[in-house]
Amino acid sequence: MALPSKSEIQDALLRALERMKNDDPDLFRINVNERTLTQRLALYMQENLAEWRVDCEYNRHGDIPKRLDTLRRKRREVFPDIIVHRRGVAGPNLLVIEAKKSSDLNPDSEAFDYLKLREYKREFRYRSTAFVVFFTDEIAPNYKVDFKLPKAQFARPRRIGTGAQAAGRPKSRRSPGSRKS
Repeated sequence: MALPSKSEIQDALLRALERMKNDDPDLFRINVNERTLTQRLALYMQENLAEWRVDCEYNRHGDIPKRLDTLRRKRREVFPDIIVHRRGVAGPNLLVIEAKKSSDLNPDSEAFDYLKLREYKREFRYRSTAFVVFFTDEIAPNYKVDFKLPKAQFARPRRIGTGAQAAGRPKSRRSPGSRKS
């Protein structure tokens, strides 16, 4: 069976988000847990990608725990919010999604999610990545999706929000001769 194109994968996600927005607006309004939102999204994605597995917080690579060894923290096991794949080491891995509720979004959590997406793509060869924000503090249910990863490894991720917000700028770097006191 042929792999779906990136645009087909992205379209499946967007259709699932629209269905969720239309069929489950109460989940946005009552500010449920992020896992509830991602589970519902995964359910609708499974309908759009029937020949693939859509799993929430799937923490295995084959039969061993999924780890990102590049993370600079003591616990390196990871639990992607949603993945679309064929189970097993051979995959293939189509899409990995990290999601946040707008009420939980801050620059540090956003940067960490983008870092994880970049590393999932590199280490586990996901064809596509998506960062989804569920706007839970608004009257009408809404979401934002970013399919692009920041280019520079140490660049601050692009800001997610309303159209008025501009992209973030890379963190300033000291010149090689300067020292922090």
